[in-house]
Amino acid sequence: MLVPRRFIRRGGVLLAAVVVWALLMANRAVIPWGKPSWAAGLGEAGAAVDRDFSRQHNERPGNLTLHIVAHSHSDIGWNYSFGQYYRSWVRQVLRNVVTALWMDRARKFTWGDIAFLDMWMDDEGDRTNGVLPGRAAELTWRAALGELIGRGQWEIVGGTYVSPDEGLTTWWAHNAIVDVGRRFVARELNTTTRVGWQVDPFGHAHVTPHLLANAGFGALLMGRMDYRTRFDFAAHGDYEFLWQAPYSQAPPLLTHYLSKGYAAPSAHFDFDNTATCNAAALLDELVRFARTQTRQYPGHGHVLVMMGDDFRYANASWAFACLDRIVDEARSLQSRTHAWRDMTLQYSTPSEYLAAIRPHLAQIDKRLTFNEHKERRKGGSGQRQLRLHRGDFYPYQDKPYEQYWSGLYTSRPALKRLVRSAEQAVQHVEALVAMARVRQSRFGRDDKEAAAAEWDVLERGLEYSRKQVAIGYHHDAVTGTCSRSAAEDYELRLRAARRVAMHIGQHALRLSLAESNGSAAGQMEREIEDAKTVEKAAPGYNTADISDDDDNDNNSHLTVTDVAQPAVIAVTNAHHLSAQNQTVRLRVPTLDVALVDAATRRAVGAVAVRPALDGSGFVVDFVARNVPPLGWRYFVLANETAALRKYGNVAMLRDARSAVVSSGPLLAKAELEKDGMRVRLTLDRDGSAVRMAIQRGTGHSEVVVHQLRQYFVNPRVQSSGAYIMHSFMLMYAIVFYVFGGGLCAGLCGAVVVATRRRRIQPNKAAAARSPLVALALGASVGIALVYYVEQVASIAALNRWAGGSALSSAGLAAVALAVGYASATVLGARARLCVFFIYGTAAAVVAVLFGAPTWQSRPLAVDGARIGGFRVETGGAVCDTASVDVGNSASVVYRLCAGRSNVVEVSVRVEAETDREIVAHFVLPDGGMLPRQCAFDMFDGVGVVRRQYQRWTPVPGNYYPAVSHVALASGRLALHSRQATGATCVAAKTLEVGMHRSLSANDYRGLNQPLVDNSVASVTHFVDIGDAAFSAHSGPLANVAINAPALAFLMTAPGDGDVTGPAIDALLVEHSGLGAAGEDATGAVGLGCVRFVGIQHQRQQSNSSSSGNSLDIYARVQLLLGDPRCMDEHGAGIINLPGLLAIGPQQRADVYTTEFGDWTIGEWQHQRTERMISSHARLLPGEQALYRFSIAPR
Repeated sequence: MLVPRRFIRRGGVLLAAVVVWALLMANRAVIPWGKPSWAAGLGEAGAAVDRDFSRQHNERPGNLTLHIVAHSHSDIGWNYSFGQYYRSWVRQVLRNVVTALWMDRARKFTWGDIAFLDMWMDDEGDRTNGVLPGRAAELTWRAALGELIGRGQWEIVGGTYVSPDEGLTTWWAHNAIVDVGRRFVARELNTTTRVGWQVDPFGHAHVTPHLLANAGFGALLMGRMDYRTRFDFAAHGDYEFLWQAPYSQAPPLLTHYLSKGYAAPSAHFDFDNTATCNAAALLDELVRFARTQTRQYPGHGHVLVMMGDDFRYANASWAFACLDRIVDEARSLQSRTHAWRDMTLQYSTPSEYLAAIRPHLAQIDKRLTFNEHKERRKGGSGQRQLRLHRGDFYPYQDKPYEQYWSGLYTSRPALKRLVRSAEQAVQHVEALVAMARVRQSRFGRDDKEAAAAEWDVLERGLEYSRKQVAIGYHHDAVTGTCSRSAAEDYELRLRAARRVAMHIGQHALRLSLAESNGSAAGQMEREIEDAKTVEKAAPGYNTADISDDDDNDNNSHLTVTDVAQPAVIAVTNAHHLSAQNQTVRLRVPTLDVALVDAATRRAVGAVAVRPALDGSGFVVDFVARNVPPLGWRYFVLANETAALRKYGNVAMLRDARSAVVSSGPLLAKAELEKDGMRVRLTLDRDGSAVRMAIQRGTGHSEVVVHQLRQYFVNPRVQSSGAYIMHSFMLMYAIVFYVFGGGLCAGLCGAVVVATRRRRIQPNKAAAARSPLVALALGASVGIALVYYVEQVASIAALNRWAGGSALSSAGLAAVALAVGYASATVLGARARLCVFFIYGTAAAVVAVLFGAPTWQSRPLAVDGARIGGFRVETGGAVCDTASVDVGNSASVVYRLCAGRSNVVEVSVRVEAETDREIVAHFVLPDGGMLPRQCAFDMFDGVGVVRRQYQRWTPVPGNYYPAVSHVALASGRLALHSRQATGATCVAAKTLEVGMHRSLSANDYRGLNQPLVDNSVASVTHFVDIGDAAFSAHSGPLANVAINAPALAFLMTAPGDGDVTGPAIDALLVEHSGLGAAGEDATGAVGLGCVRFVGIQHQRQQSNSSSSGNSLDIYARVQLLLGDPRCMDEHGAGIINLPGLLAIGPQQRADVYTTEFGDWTIGEWQHQRTERMISSHARLLPGEQALYRFSIAPR
């Protein structure tokens, strides 16, 4: 026999027991106890959770109250667009629910999708309803809804304008989404909310409890957990827990996990799709459901029963009629049945449920009263405290076997880039408007009340743009988990938001320099309304959106069509609080013009000129240096006559020595150099990767290897889609199963031939070989097999082997049989050695599959598609670039620019073939195979989150959402990205980031179509190495600076084009001095250490006739992490608050802050307690606070 009896007797049973035990420990979903500490790495997905508490269920309470929470979950855009959902479902739901609630005051309803309320109010809010009984029929829908809210029948939860994806949303956007949502419900419905509502996002981030706790929220309802974490929480009754970010100083947030998600307990309660209502049967089902819930939560005796689902309650009258019958049945049983005396069923809302459980929770956990945090222990009553969770909930895996929702981190990269571009424009213009308002106020140009009308128009337009950006961050938008039509609708909205923001920015600059009397308000409003719907060139662009292959894209440059009159270019830096150097691109019809710096009255020195790609006109790049923080710099493009008259003998662009020079033929290597930074580019040996040798000054050169790679997806084996990312592990397992069967057959055949037919004569040397030799030989075969399958075999062959092709599988098995027969021959056909050979092969296959994850992807440049060489363009004093083509589907541009030479820009334009997932590797080549610890850091906008590669978890289970940054924990390599993506560390000193994906199969997570996305996406990363890479000192500062690009606006020159008048000169001097030094005269930190996370102006009427009208500026100010120059000896930063707004000597600024909590910028501010503070504030690293600056003339 193949396995000796002696082996079975002595070790087989014990070995089998050990294997079974290890497997059980690796999958805690099948055992009712926790995993021991030694097995922490086996099958673990996501961050570790607390396990330092006794393993016990909660006691079943004596009294039981069922809270029926009727709700409808309405995605902003998913299978259909925002407008399609509203017209087809949501409008009917809102009308019918209002009508149903009006019929019976006992009924209650919960709504969390504020964007739909906004659309409804715009559409029908001011129309009389005409359907409510009696005189109520004369009420408008707005008034009827407001009445229901006042009665407590309709509760708005969440407070966010949309439910954003938590992992891919920037910190500014998180805050803005709360601001916009709360402002809407306060203005339109005179209410607010303190209950968070994140029931559908695909994982939950650290920033969520930090944001909500500081925004005045008292609790959060969340809907998704990784299935292992869910099992652990349920097993210990921890579905209500305290959640706190590891870096947060805010109190922990009470969090309720919905055990069944936001859906009803079963399909029997889907009243929109059922015509029967057996109240007694449904009540029995509710009771059974409630009894299963009690031990998963602390023993307070209250059960939250979600009664709704996606777009439900279109037939609200029938749904509430059936629910009424169930409630009446429960009351009847309570009055006449002993078993129901301790049980109650009632309509409720999340706020009422939380109010009911808080007294019980406060008794068992004093942290709910915001006392200092204590270690988990048992209370005096024998009840333990609530679990304190300090991690996040990524990656999300809803089922076993590689069902990781990490594909959505990369899906639809073009949409992700557009979301970030629009956000940068809106965030920048938001600060620009506030600063321009302060400047205008300083010079006394807004004394007339009529001037406020112009600023009101700009603020309304800005709020529109904020709303569109918020919609773009919805959890089905930025994730790409939406249909093609919905994605196109998102794109239209985001482009409109960007256009509107550019018009607002241009008008704000004009208002800051001119008298305001309100006469221009109407024209402004018409321009902004046109910009919402008309696809035309905006008067400005985001300098981060420069395109290398499309000179006709008006969003990537400023276009000057007529040089008869001088054109004025304003480059603004309102987004970043340090002076900035930025490359600006113009398209001009002729080079017979001069480009003059209005501040120095001299020609701009750093200029690069080239013909446009279409042969019409020229493209001009120039560096706008030292654009002051919270300010702007002007440049004038004037023809020769005007330039000579106004500025004297200045150089024309036709005489520029900085014309772009192209290398012509492809080069084997390239060298880029700017401002003391040198980058040498070469190809690796097989032509599939680019080696970047980066050197700062005379320092050490750091080599980074950049390679585009691809994962293959077999839709017949595992269906990756918009949500799910697969590593091909199941397909490999099928191939190895077939190969392993043939291998064992070959071994057995050899043994049988040798022992029974004597055709193979074992020699003495073979007989003397030890089991170690057999193990080594088997391991060699296993390693070779894995390498061949993952790196060499054709994808077509793999698909046939794993797809059920009998002929191909037979061929693979035949090869394996031959290998097995030959190996057995080498081992002397001894059964004992063959057993060890099998063990060696199996162990090697498993070890290499999990230990060498880089083998699971292949280079994008293979065979005939290898990189041929570099095309180099030297841009003189502006930018040097080198570009390569990677096969037929990708091109890469390596760029080094003046003013930003501390990082190397790597821009990839890539198209994903169907059933491909494209990734990029950035490797420090002195690494090796995956070490025991492979850690990487991510900056989420508040703090640094350390991630750890889990060796025994597949690659998709090690992907995490990267908002804009990922770095090796060593600090030697960091990537700053222009868009959100997914990232991991697949090997020693190797960062892998998602680029693009297109898939022909559906993963059936709700989207009704596969993710077929063959669009060309542009993905940009900035490579940061050495001491300037991500570290506790400079990483966040560098990341914020890179993602705070300047905006460039085309202005109309006043008069004859002279923009160097006294007013502008004064402004330029003022801006140039702001934040230029590390410290100001009072010893406060430099402005580069802080940033605005939301800013808004509001004009206030003063009660004092002598002081005139005051101006209120609400600003959230955040101290960025880490740089010692930003900290005092106690590790905090002292900020000169008036210096942030450059308050002039003729102005007085009183500064107020909230006494506690709620940093929302909204209309509900009268509920907050404010206190006046001195001109300086103290913040801890990463901390932010809301300040109100009340500015008035002295």
